[in-house]
Amino acid sequence: MEDAKQQLESLWIKYLGFLDQYSKAQQEISKHHSSGIFSLAEANFKNTTRTRYGQDYYDERVQAATRCSVSGSSTQMFALDRDAIPTTLLNNDHARNSEQQPTDESEPSGGSEKPDADAPVPEKAIPSRDPLRWFGILVPSQLRSCQRSFLDMVTGPVLEAVNASRSLRQLEVEIRRLRKDIRKAERASKTAGADAT
Repeated sequence: MEDAKQQLESLWIKYLGFLDQYSKAQQEISKHHSSGIFSLAEANFKNTTRTRYGQDYYDERVQAATRCSVSGSSTQMFALDRDAIPTTLLNNDHARNSEQQPTDESEPSGGSEKPDADAPVPEKAIPSRDPLRWFGILVPSQLRSCQRSFLDMVTGPVLEAVNASRSLRQLEVEIRRLRKDIRKAERASKTAGADAT
């Protein structure tokens, strides 16, 4: 019974550690979010054109530049894989662009020279997926700061908060199970003591 109580105490210590990690991550999320919103408001205020920046003015073709995919067991922690999906999106766009280019097969084969097999084929430029490019080349620094704040929020504190929350839930289950076992053992010892008297 004493071993179970020691184990329960160590689980509570772990729980408090994860709770502290979760609350710190929430504070970081709040800091990054307010910084991003403030930078967006400042970019709108200092804008010399009539273009507005914000959620209501996004292009309908907007796609996420960073995505999080979850796979595996329920005990696995979340991790961010920046390279998996964005490169696939770029490759799909590149494939779509090459399919849309008309191939000129109507040329007479006798009059044209065949290109060397060893000659490098020029790569087509893959369009940038950076949403800031939609607003032109000279984007306000506040807008870049806004993007950086939100990206830092997603890649850092949000993942920490999600992982800490998941660990908290797992520890809660273990603590409940252990407390239940301790109560059963205490009841059994009480009934054994009552039977002895």
